[in-house]
Parts: sequence; C-alpha cells; structure tokens
Amino acid sequence: MLKTEKFKPDARLLISCFTHEYQWLLLLKNKDKPYEPLLDYLYDLGKHESISYQNHDRKKHQCNTIGEAININPSKIKNWLTTILNDILELNSQKPELFSNENQYHYILSFNHMLHWFSGFHIWLPLPLSRLDKFEFYFARCLVDCSNFWVKEITHSYEYGKNNVFIELDGSFPNLYRDILLDKVEFLREISLLEMLHLTSFQLDEKLREYGRKEKL
Repeated sequence: MLKTEKFKPDARLLISCFTHEYQWLLLLKNKDKPYEPLLDYLYDLGKHESISYQNHDRKKHQCNTIGEAININPSKIKNWLTTILNDILELNSQKPELFSNENQYHYILSFNHMLHWFSGFHIWLPLPLSRLDKFEFYFARCLVDCSNFWVKEITHSYEYGKNNVFIELDGSFPNLYRDILLDKVEFLREISLLEMLHLTSFQLDEKLREYGRKEKL
C-alpha cells in the first residue's frame, strides 16, 4: 500500500492556522495549561486580523516577537504551538459538538493532498456540501499542507440511531474525464486494485492517459 507521510507544519504556519480559527482557542482556555498566555496572544491577533485583513503585521507571527510580548522563550513557544494543535485535534475528536458554532450541517472530513492524509476532523457548516464542490479551509494547511480542496466523495453512515456524513476532500483538481477512465479500467480490470494501491497519483494518471490514448477515449 502506498505509504503516506505525516505533515509537520512549522511554527509560522501553525500561528497562521490558529489565527484563522481563533475562536477555537477559547475551547482550550482555563485548563491549567502552560501555554495559556500564548492562547490569549493568538486569540487577540486572530480577532484583529479578521476585522482588519489588509493590515496584517507578519512580524506578530514570529516566535521572537511573540516571546517578547508575553515574556516567554521563543523555543518554548514552538513546542507550545505543536501541543496546541494536538489538543485541538483531540478535543475535536472527543467533543466535536464544541465546534458546531451553531451551524446546521455536521460533516466528518478527511483530507488528501499529495502524500499527506488526515482523517476524522469534525466541522459544522451553514450550507450543505455536494460532490465536486470546491472547499477552502485554511486550517487544513497544518494537517496536509493544503487549503483548497474539492469534494471527491460523500458517504452517509447510520448507526445506533445516529447519522454521520463523511466527506472526502482532495487537494488536486477535479476531472470528470479521469473519473470515467478510472471507472472503466477498474471495471475491465485493466489495472488491479493491488497495483493502484502502490501507485502514486501521478503514476496512476500516466497509466490512465496511456489507456485513454490506446482506446481513443
């Protein structure tokens, strides 16, 4: 099976992702965490930038600047940022209802981009998603190094009296012609499932192009 790689965001990217969803930082407040002063800084920064998008000061996203502002060693801040991300993901998994933001549609997202993959992020949206929709989610950059996706697949699951909707998001570009080719080679067994599991997206596309030219599709 094709091996995926866990994406490791740097400090500046984490800061940018947190300020884009600064409201989630409040969910980590008052839990006796050592990074509490950093939460306050990032929350205030994100709130300011959401109101005044054209006046971002990128120096405020630097660990040295933050360290001076909250009187903390910059090297400690880098470790705290990673811990904050892990705590947000854990809270999102264990208490997803906290992320509802009073929106109606609950989705469980998986993200796929190049060799990076992340699954199981809960989010609520005010409008429903449909297949082939484009979906921009900046926070996903700290998970798979990509923020622009399209809805590749929607799966509904009903169990224990509860309905879940799983959304598979892809960081490439949607291509219906490619889907037709893929469906045909799968149906005719021109490429085995085992082979496809070991191919990168680029390698699979090359095989599909070769097949399409041969069959003049």
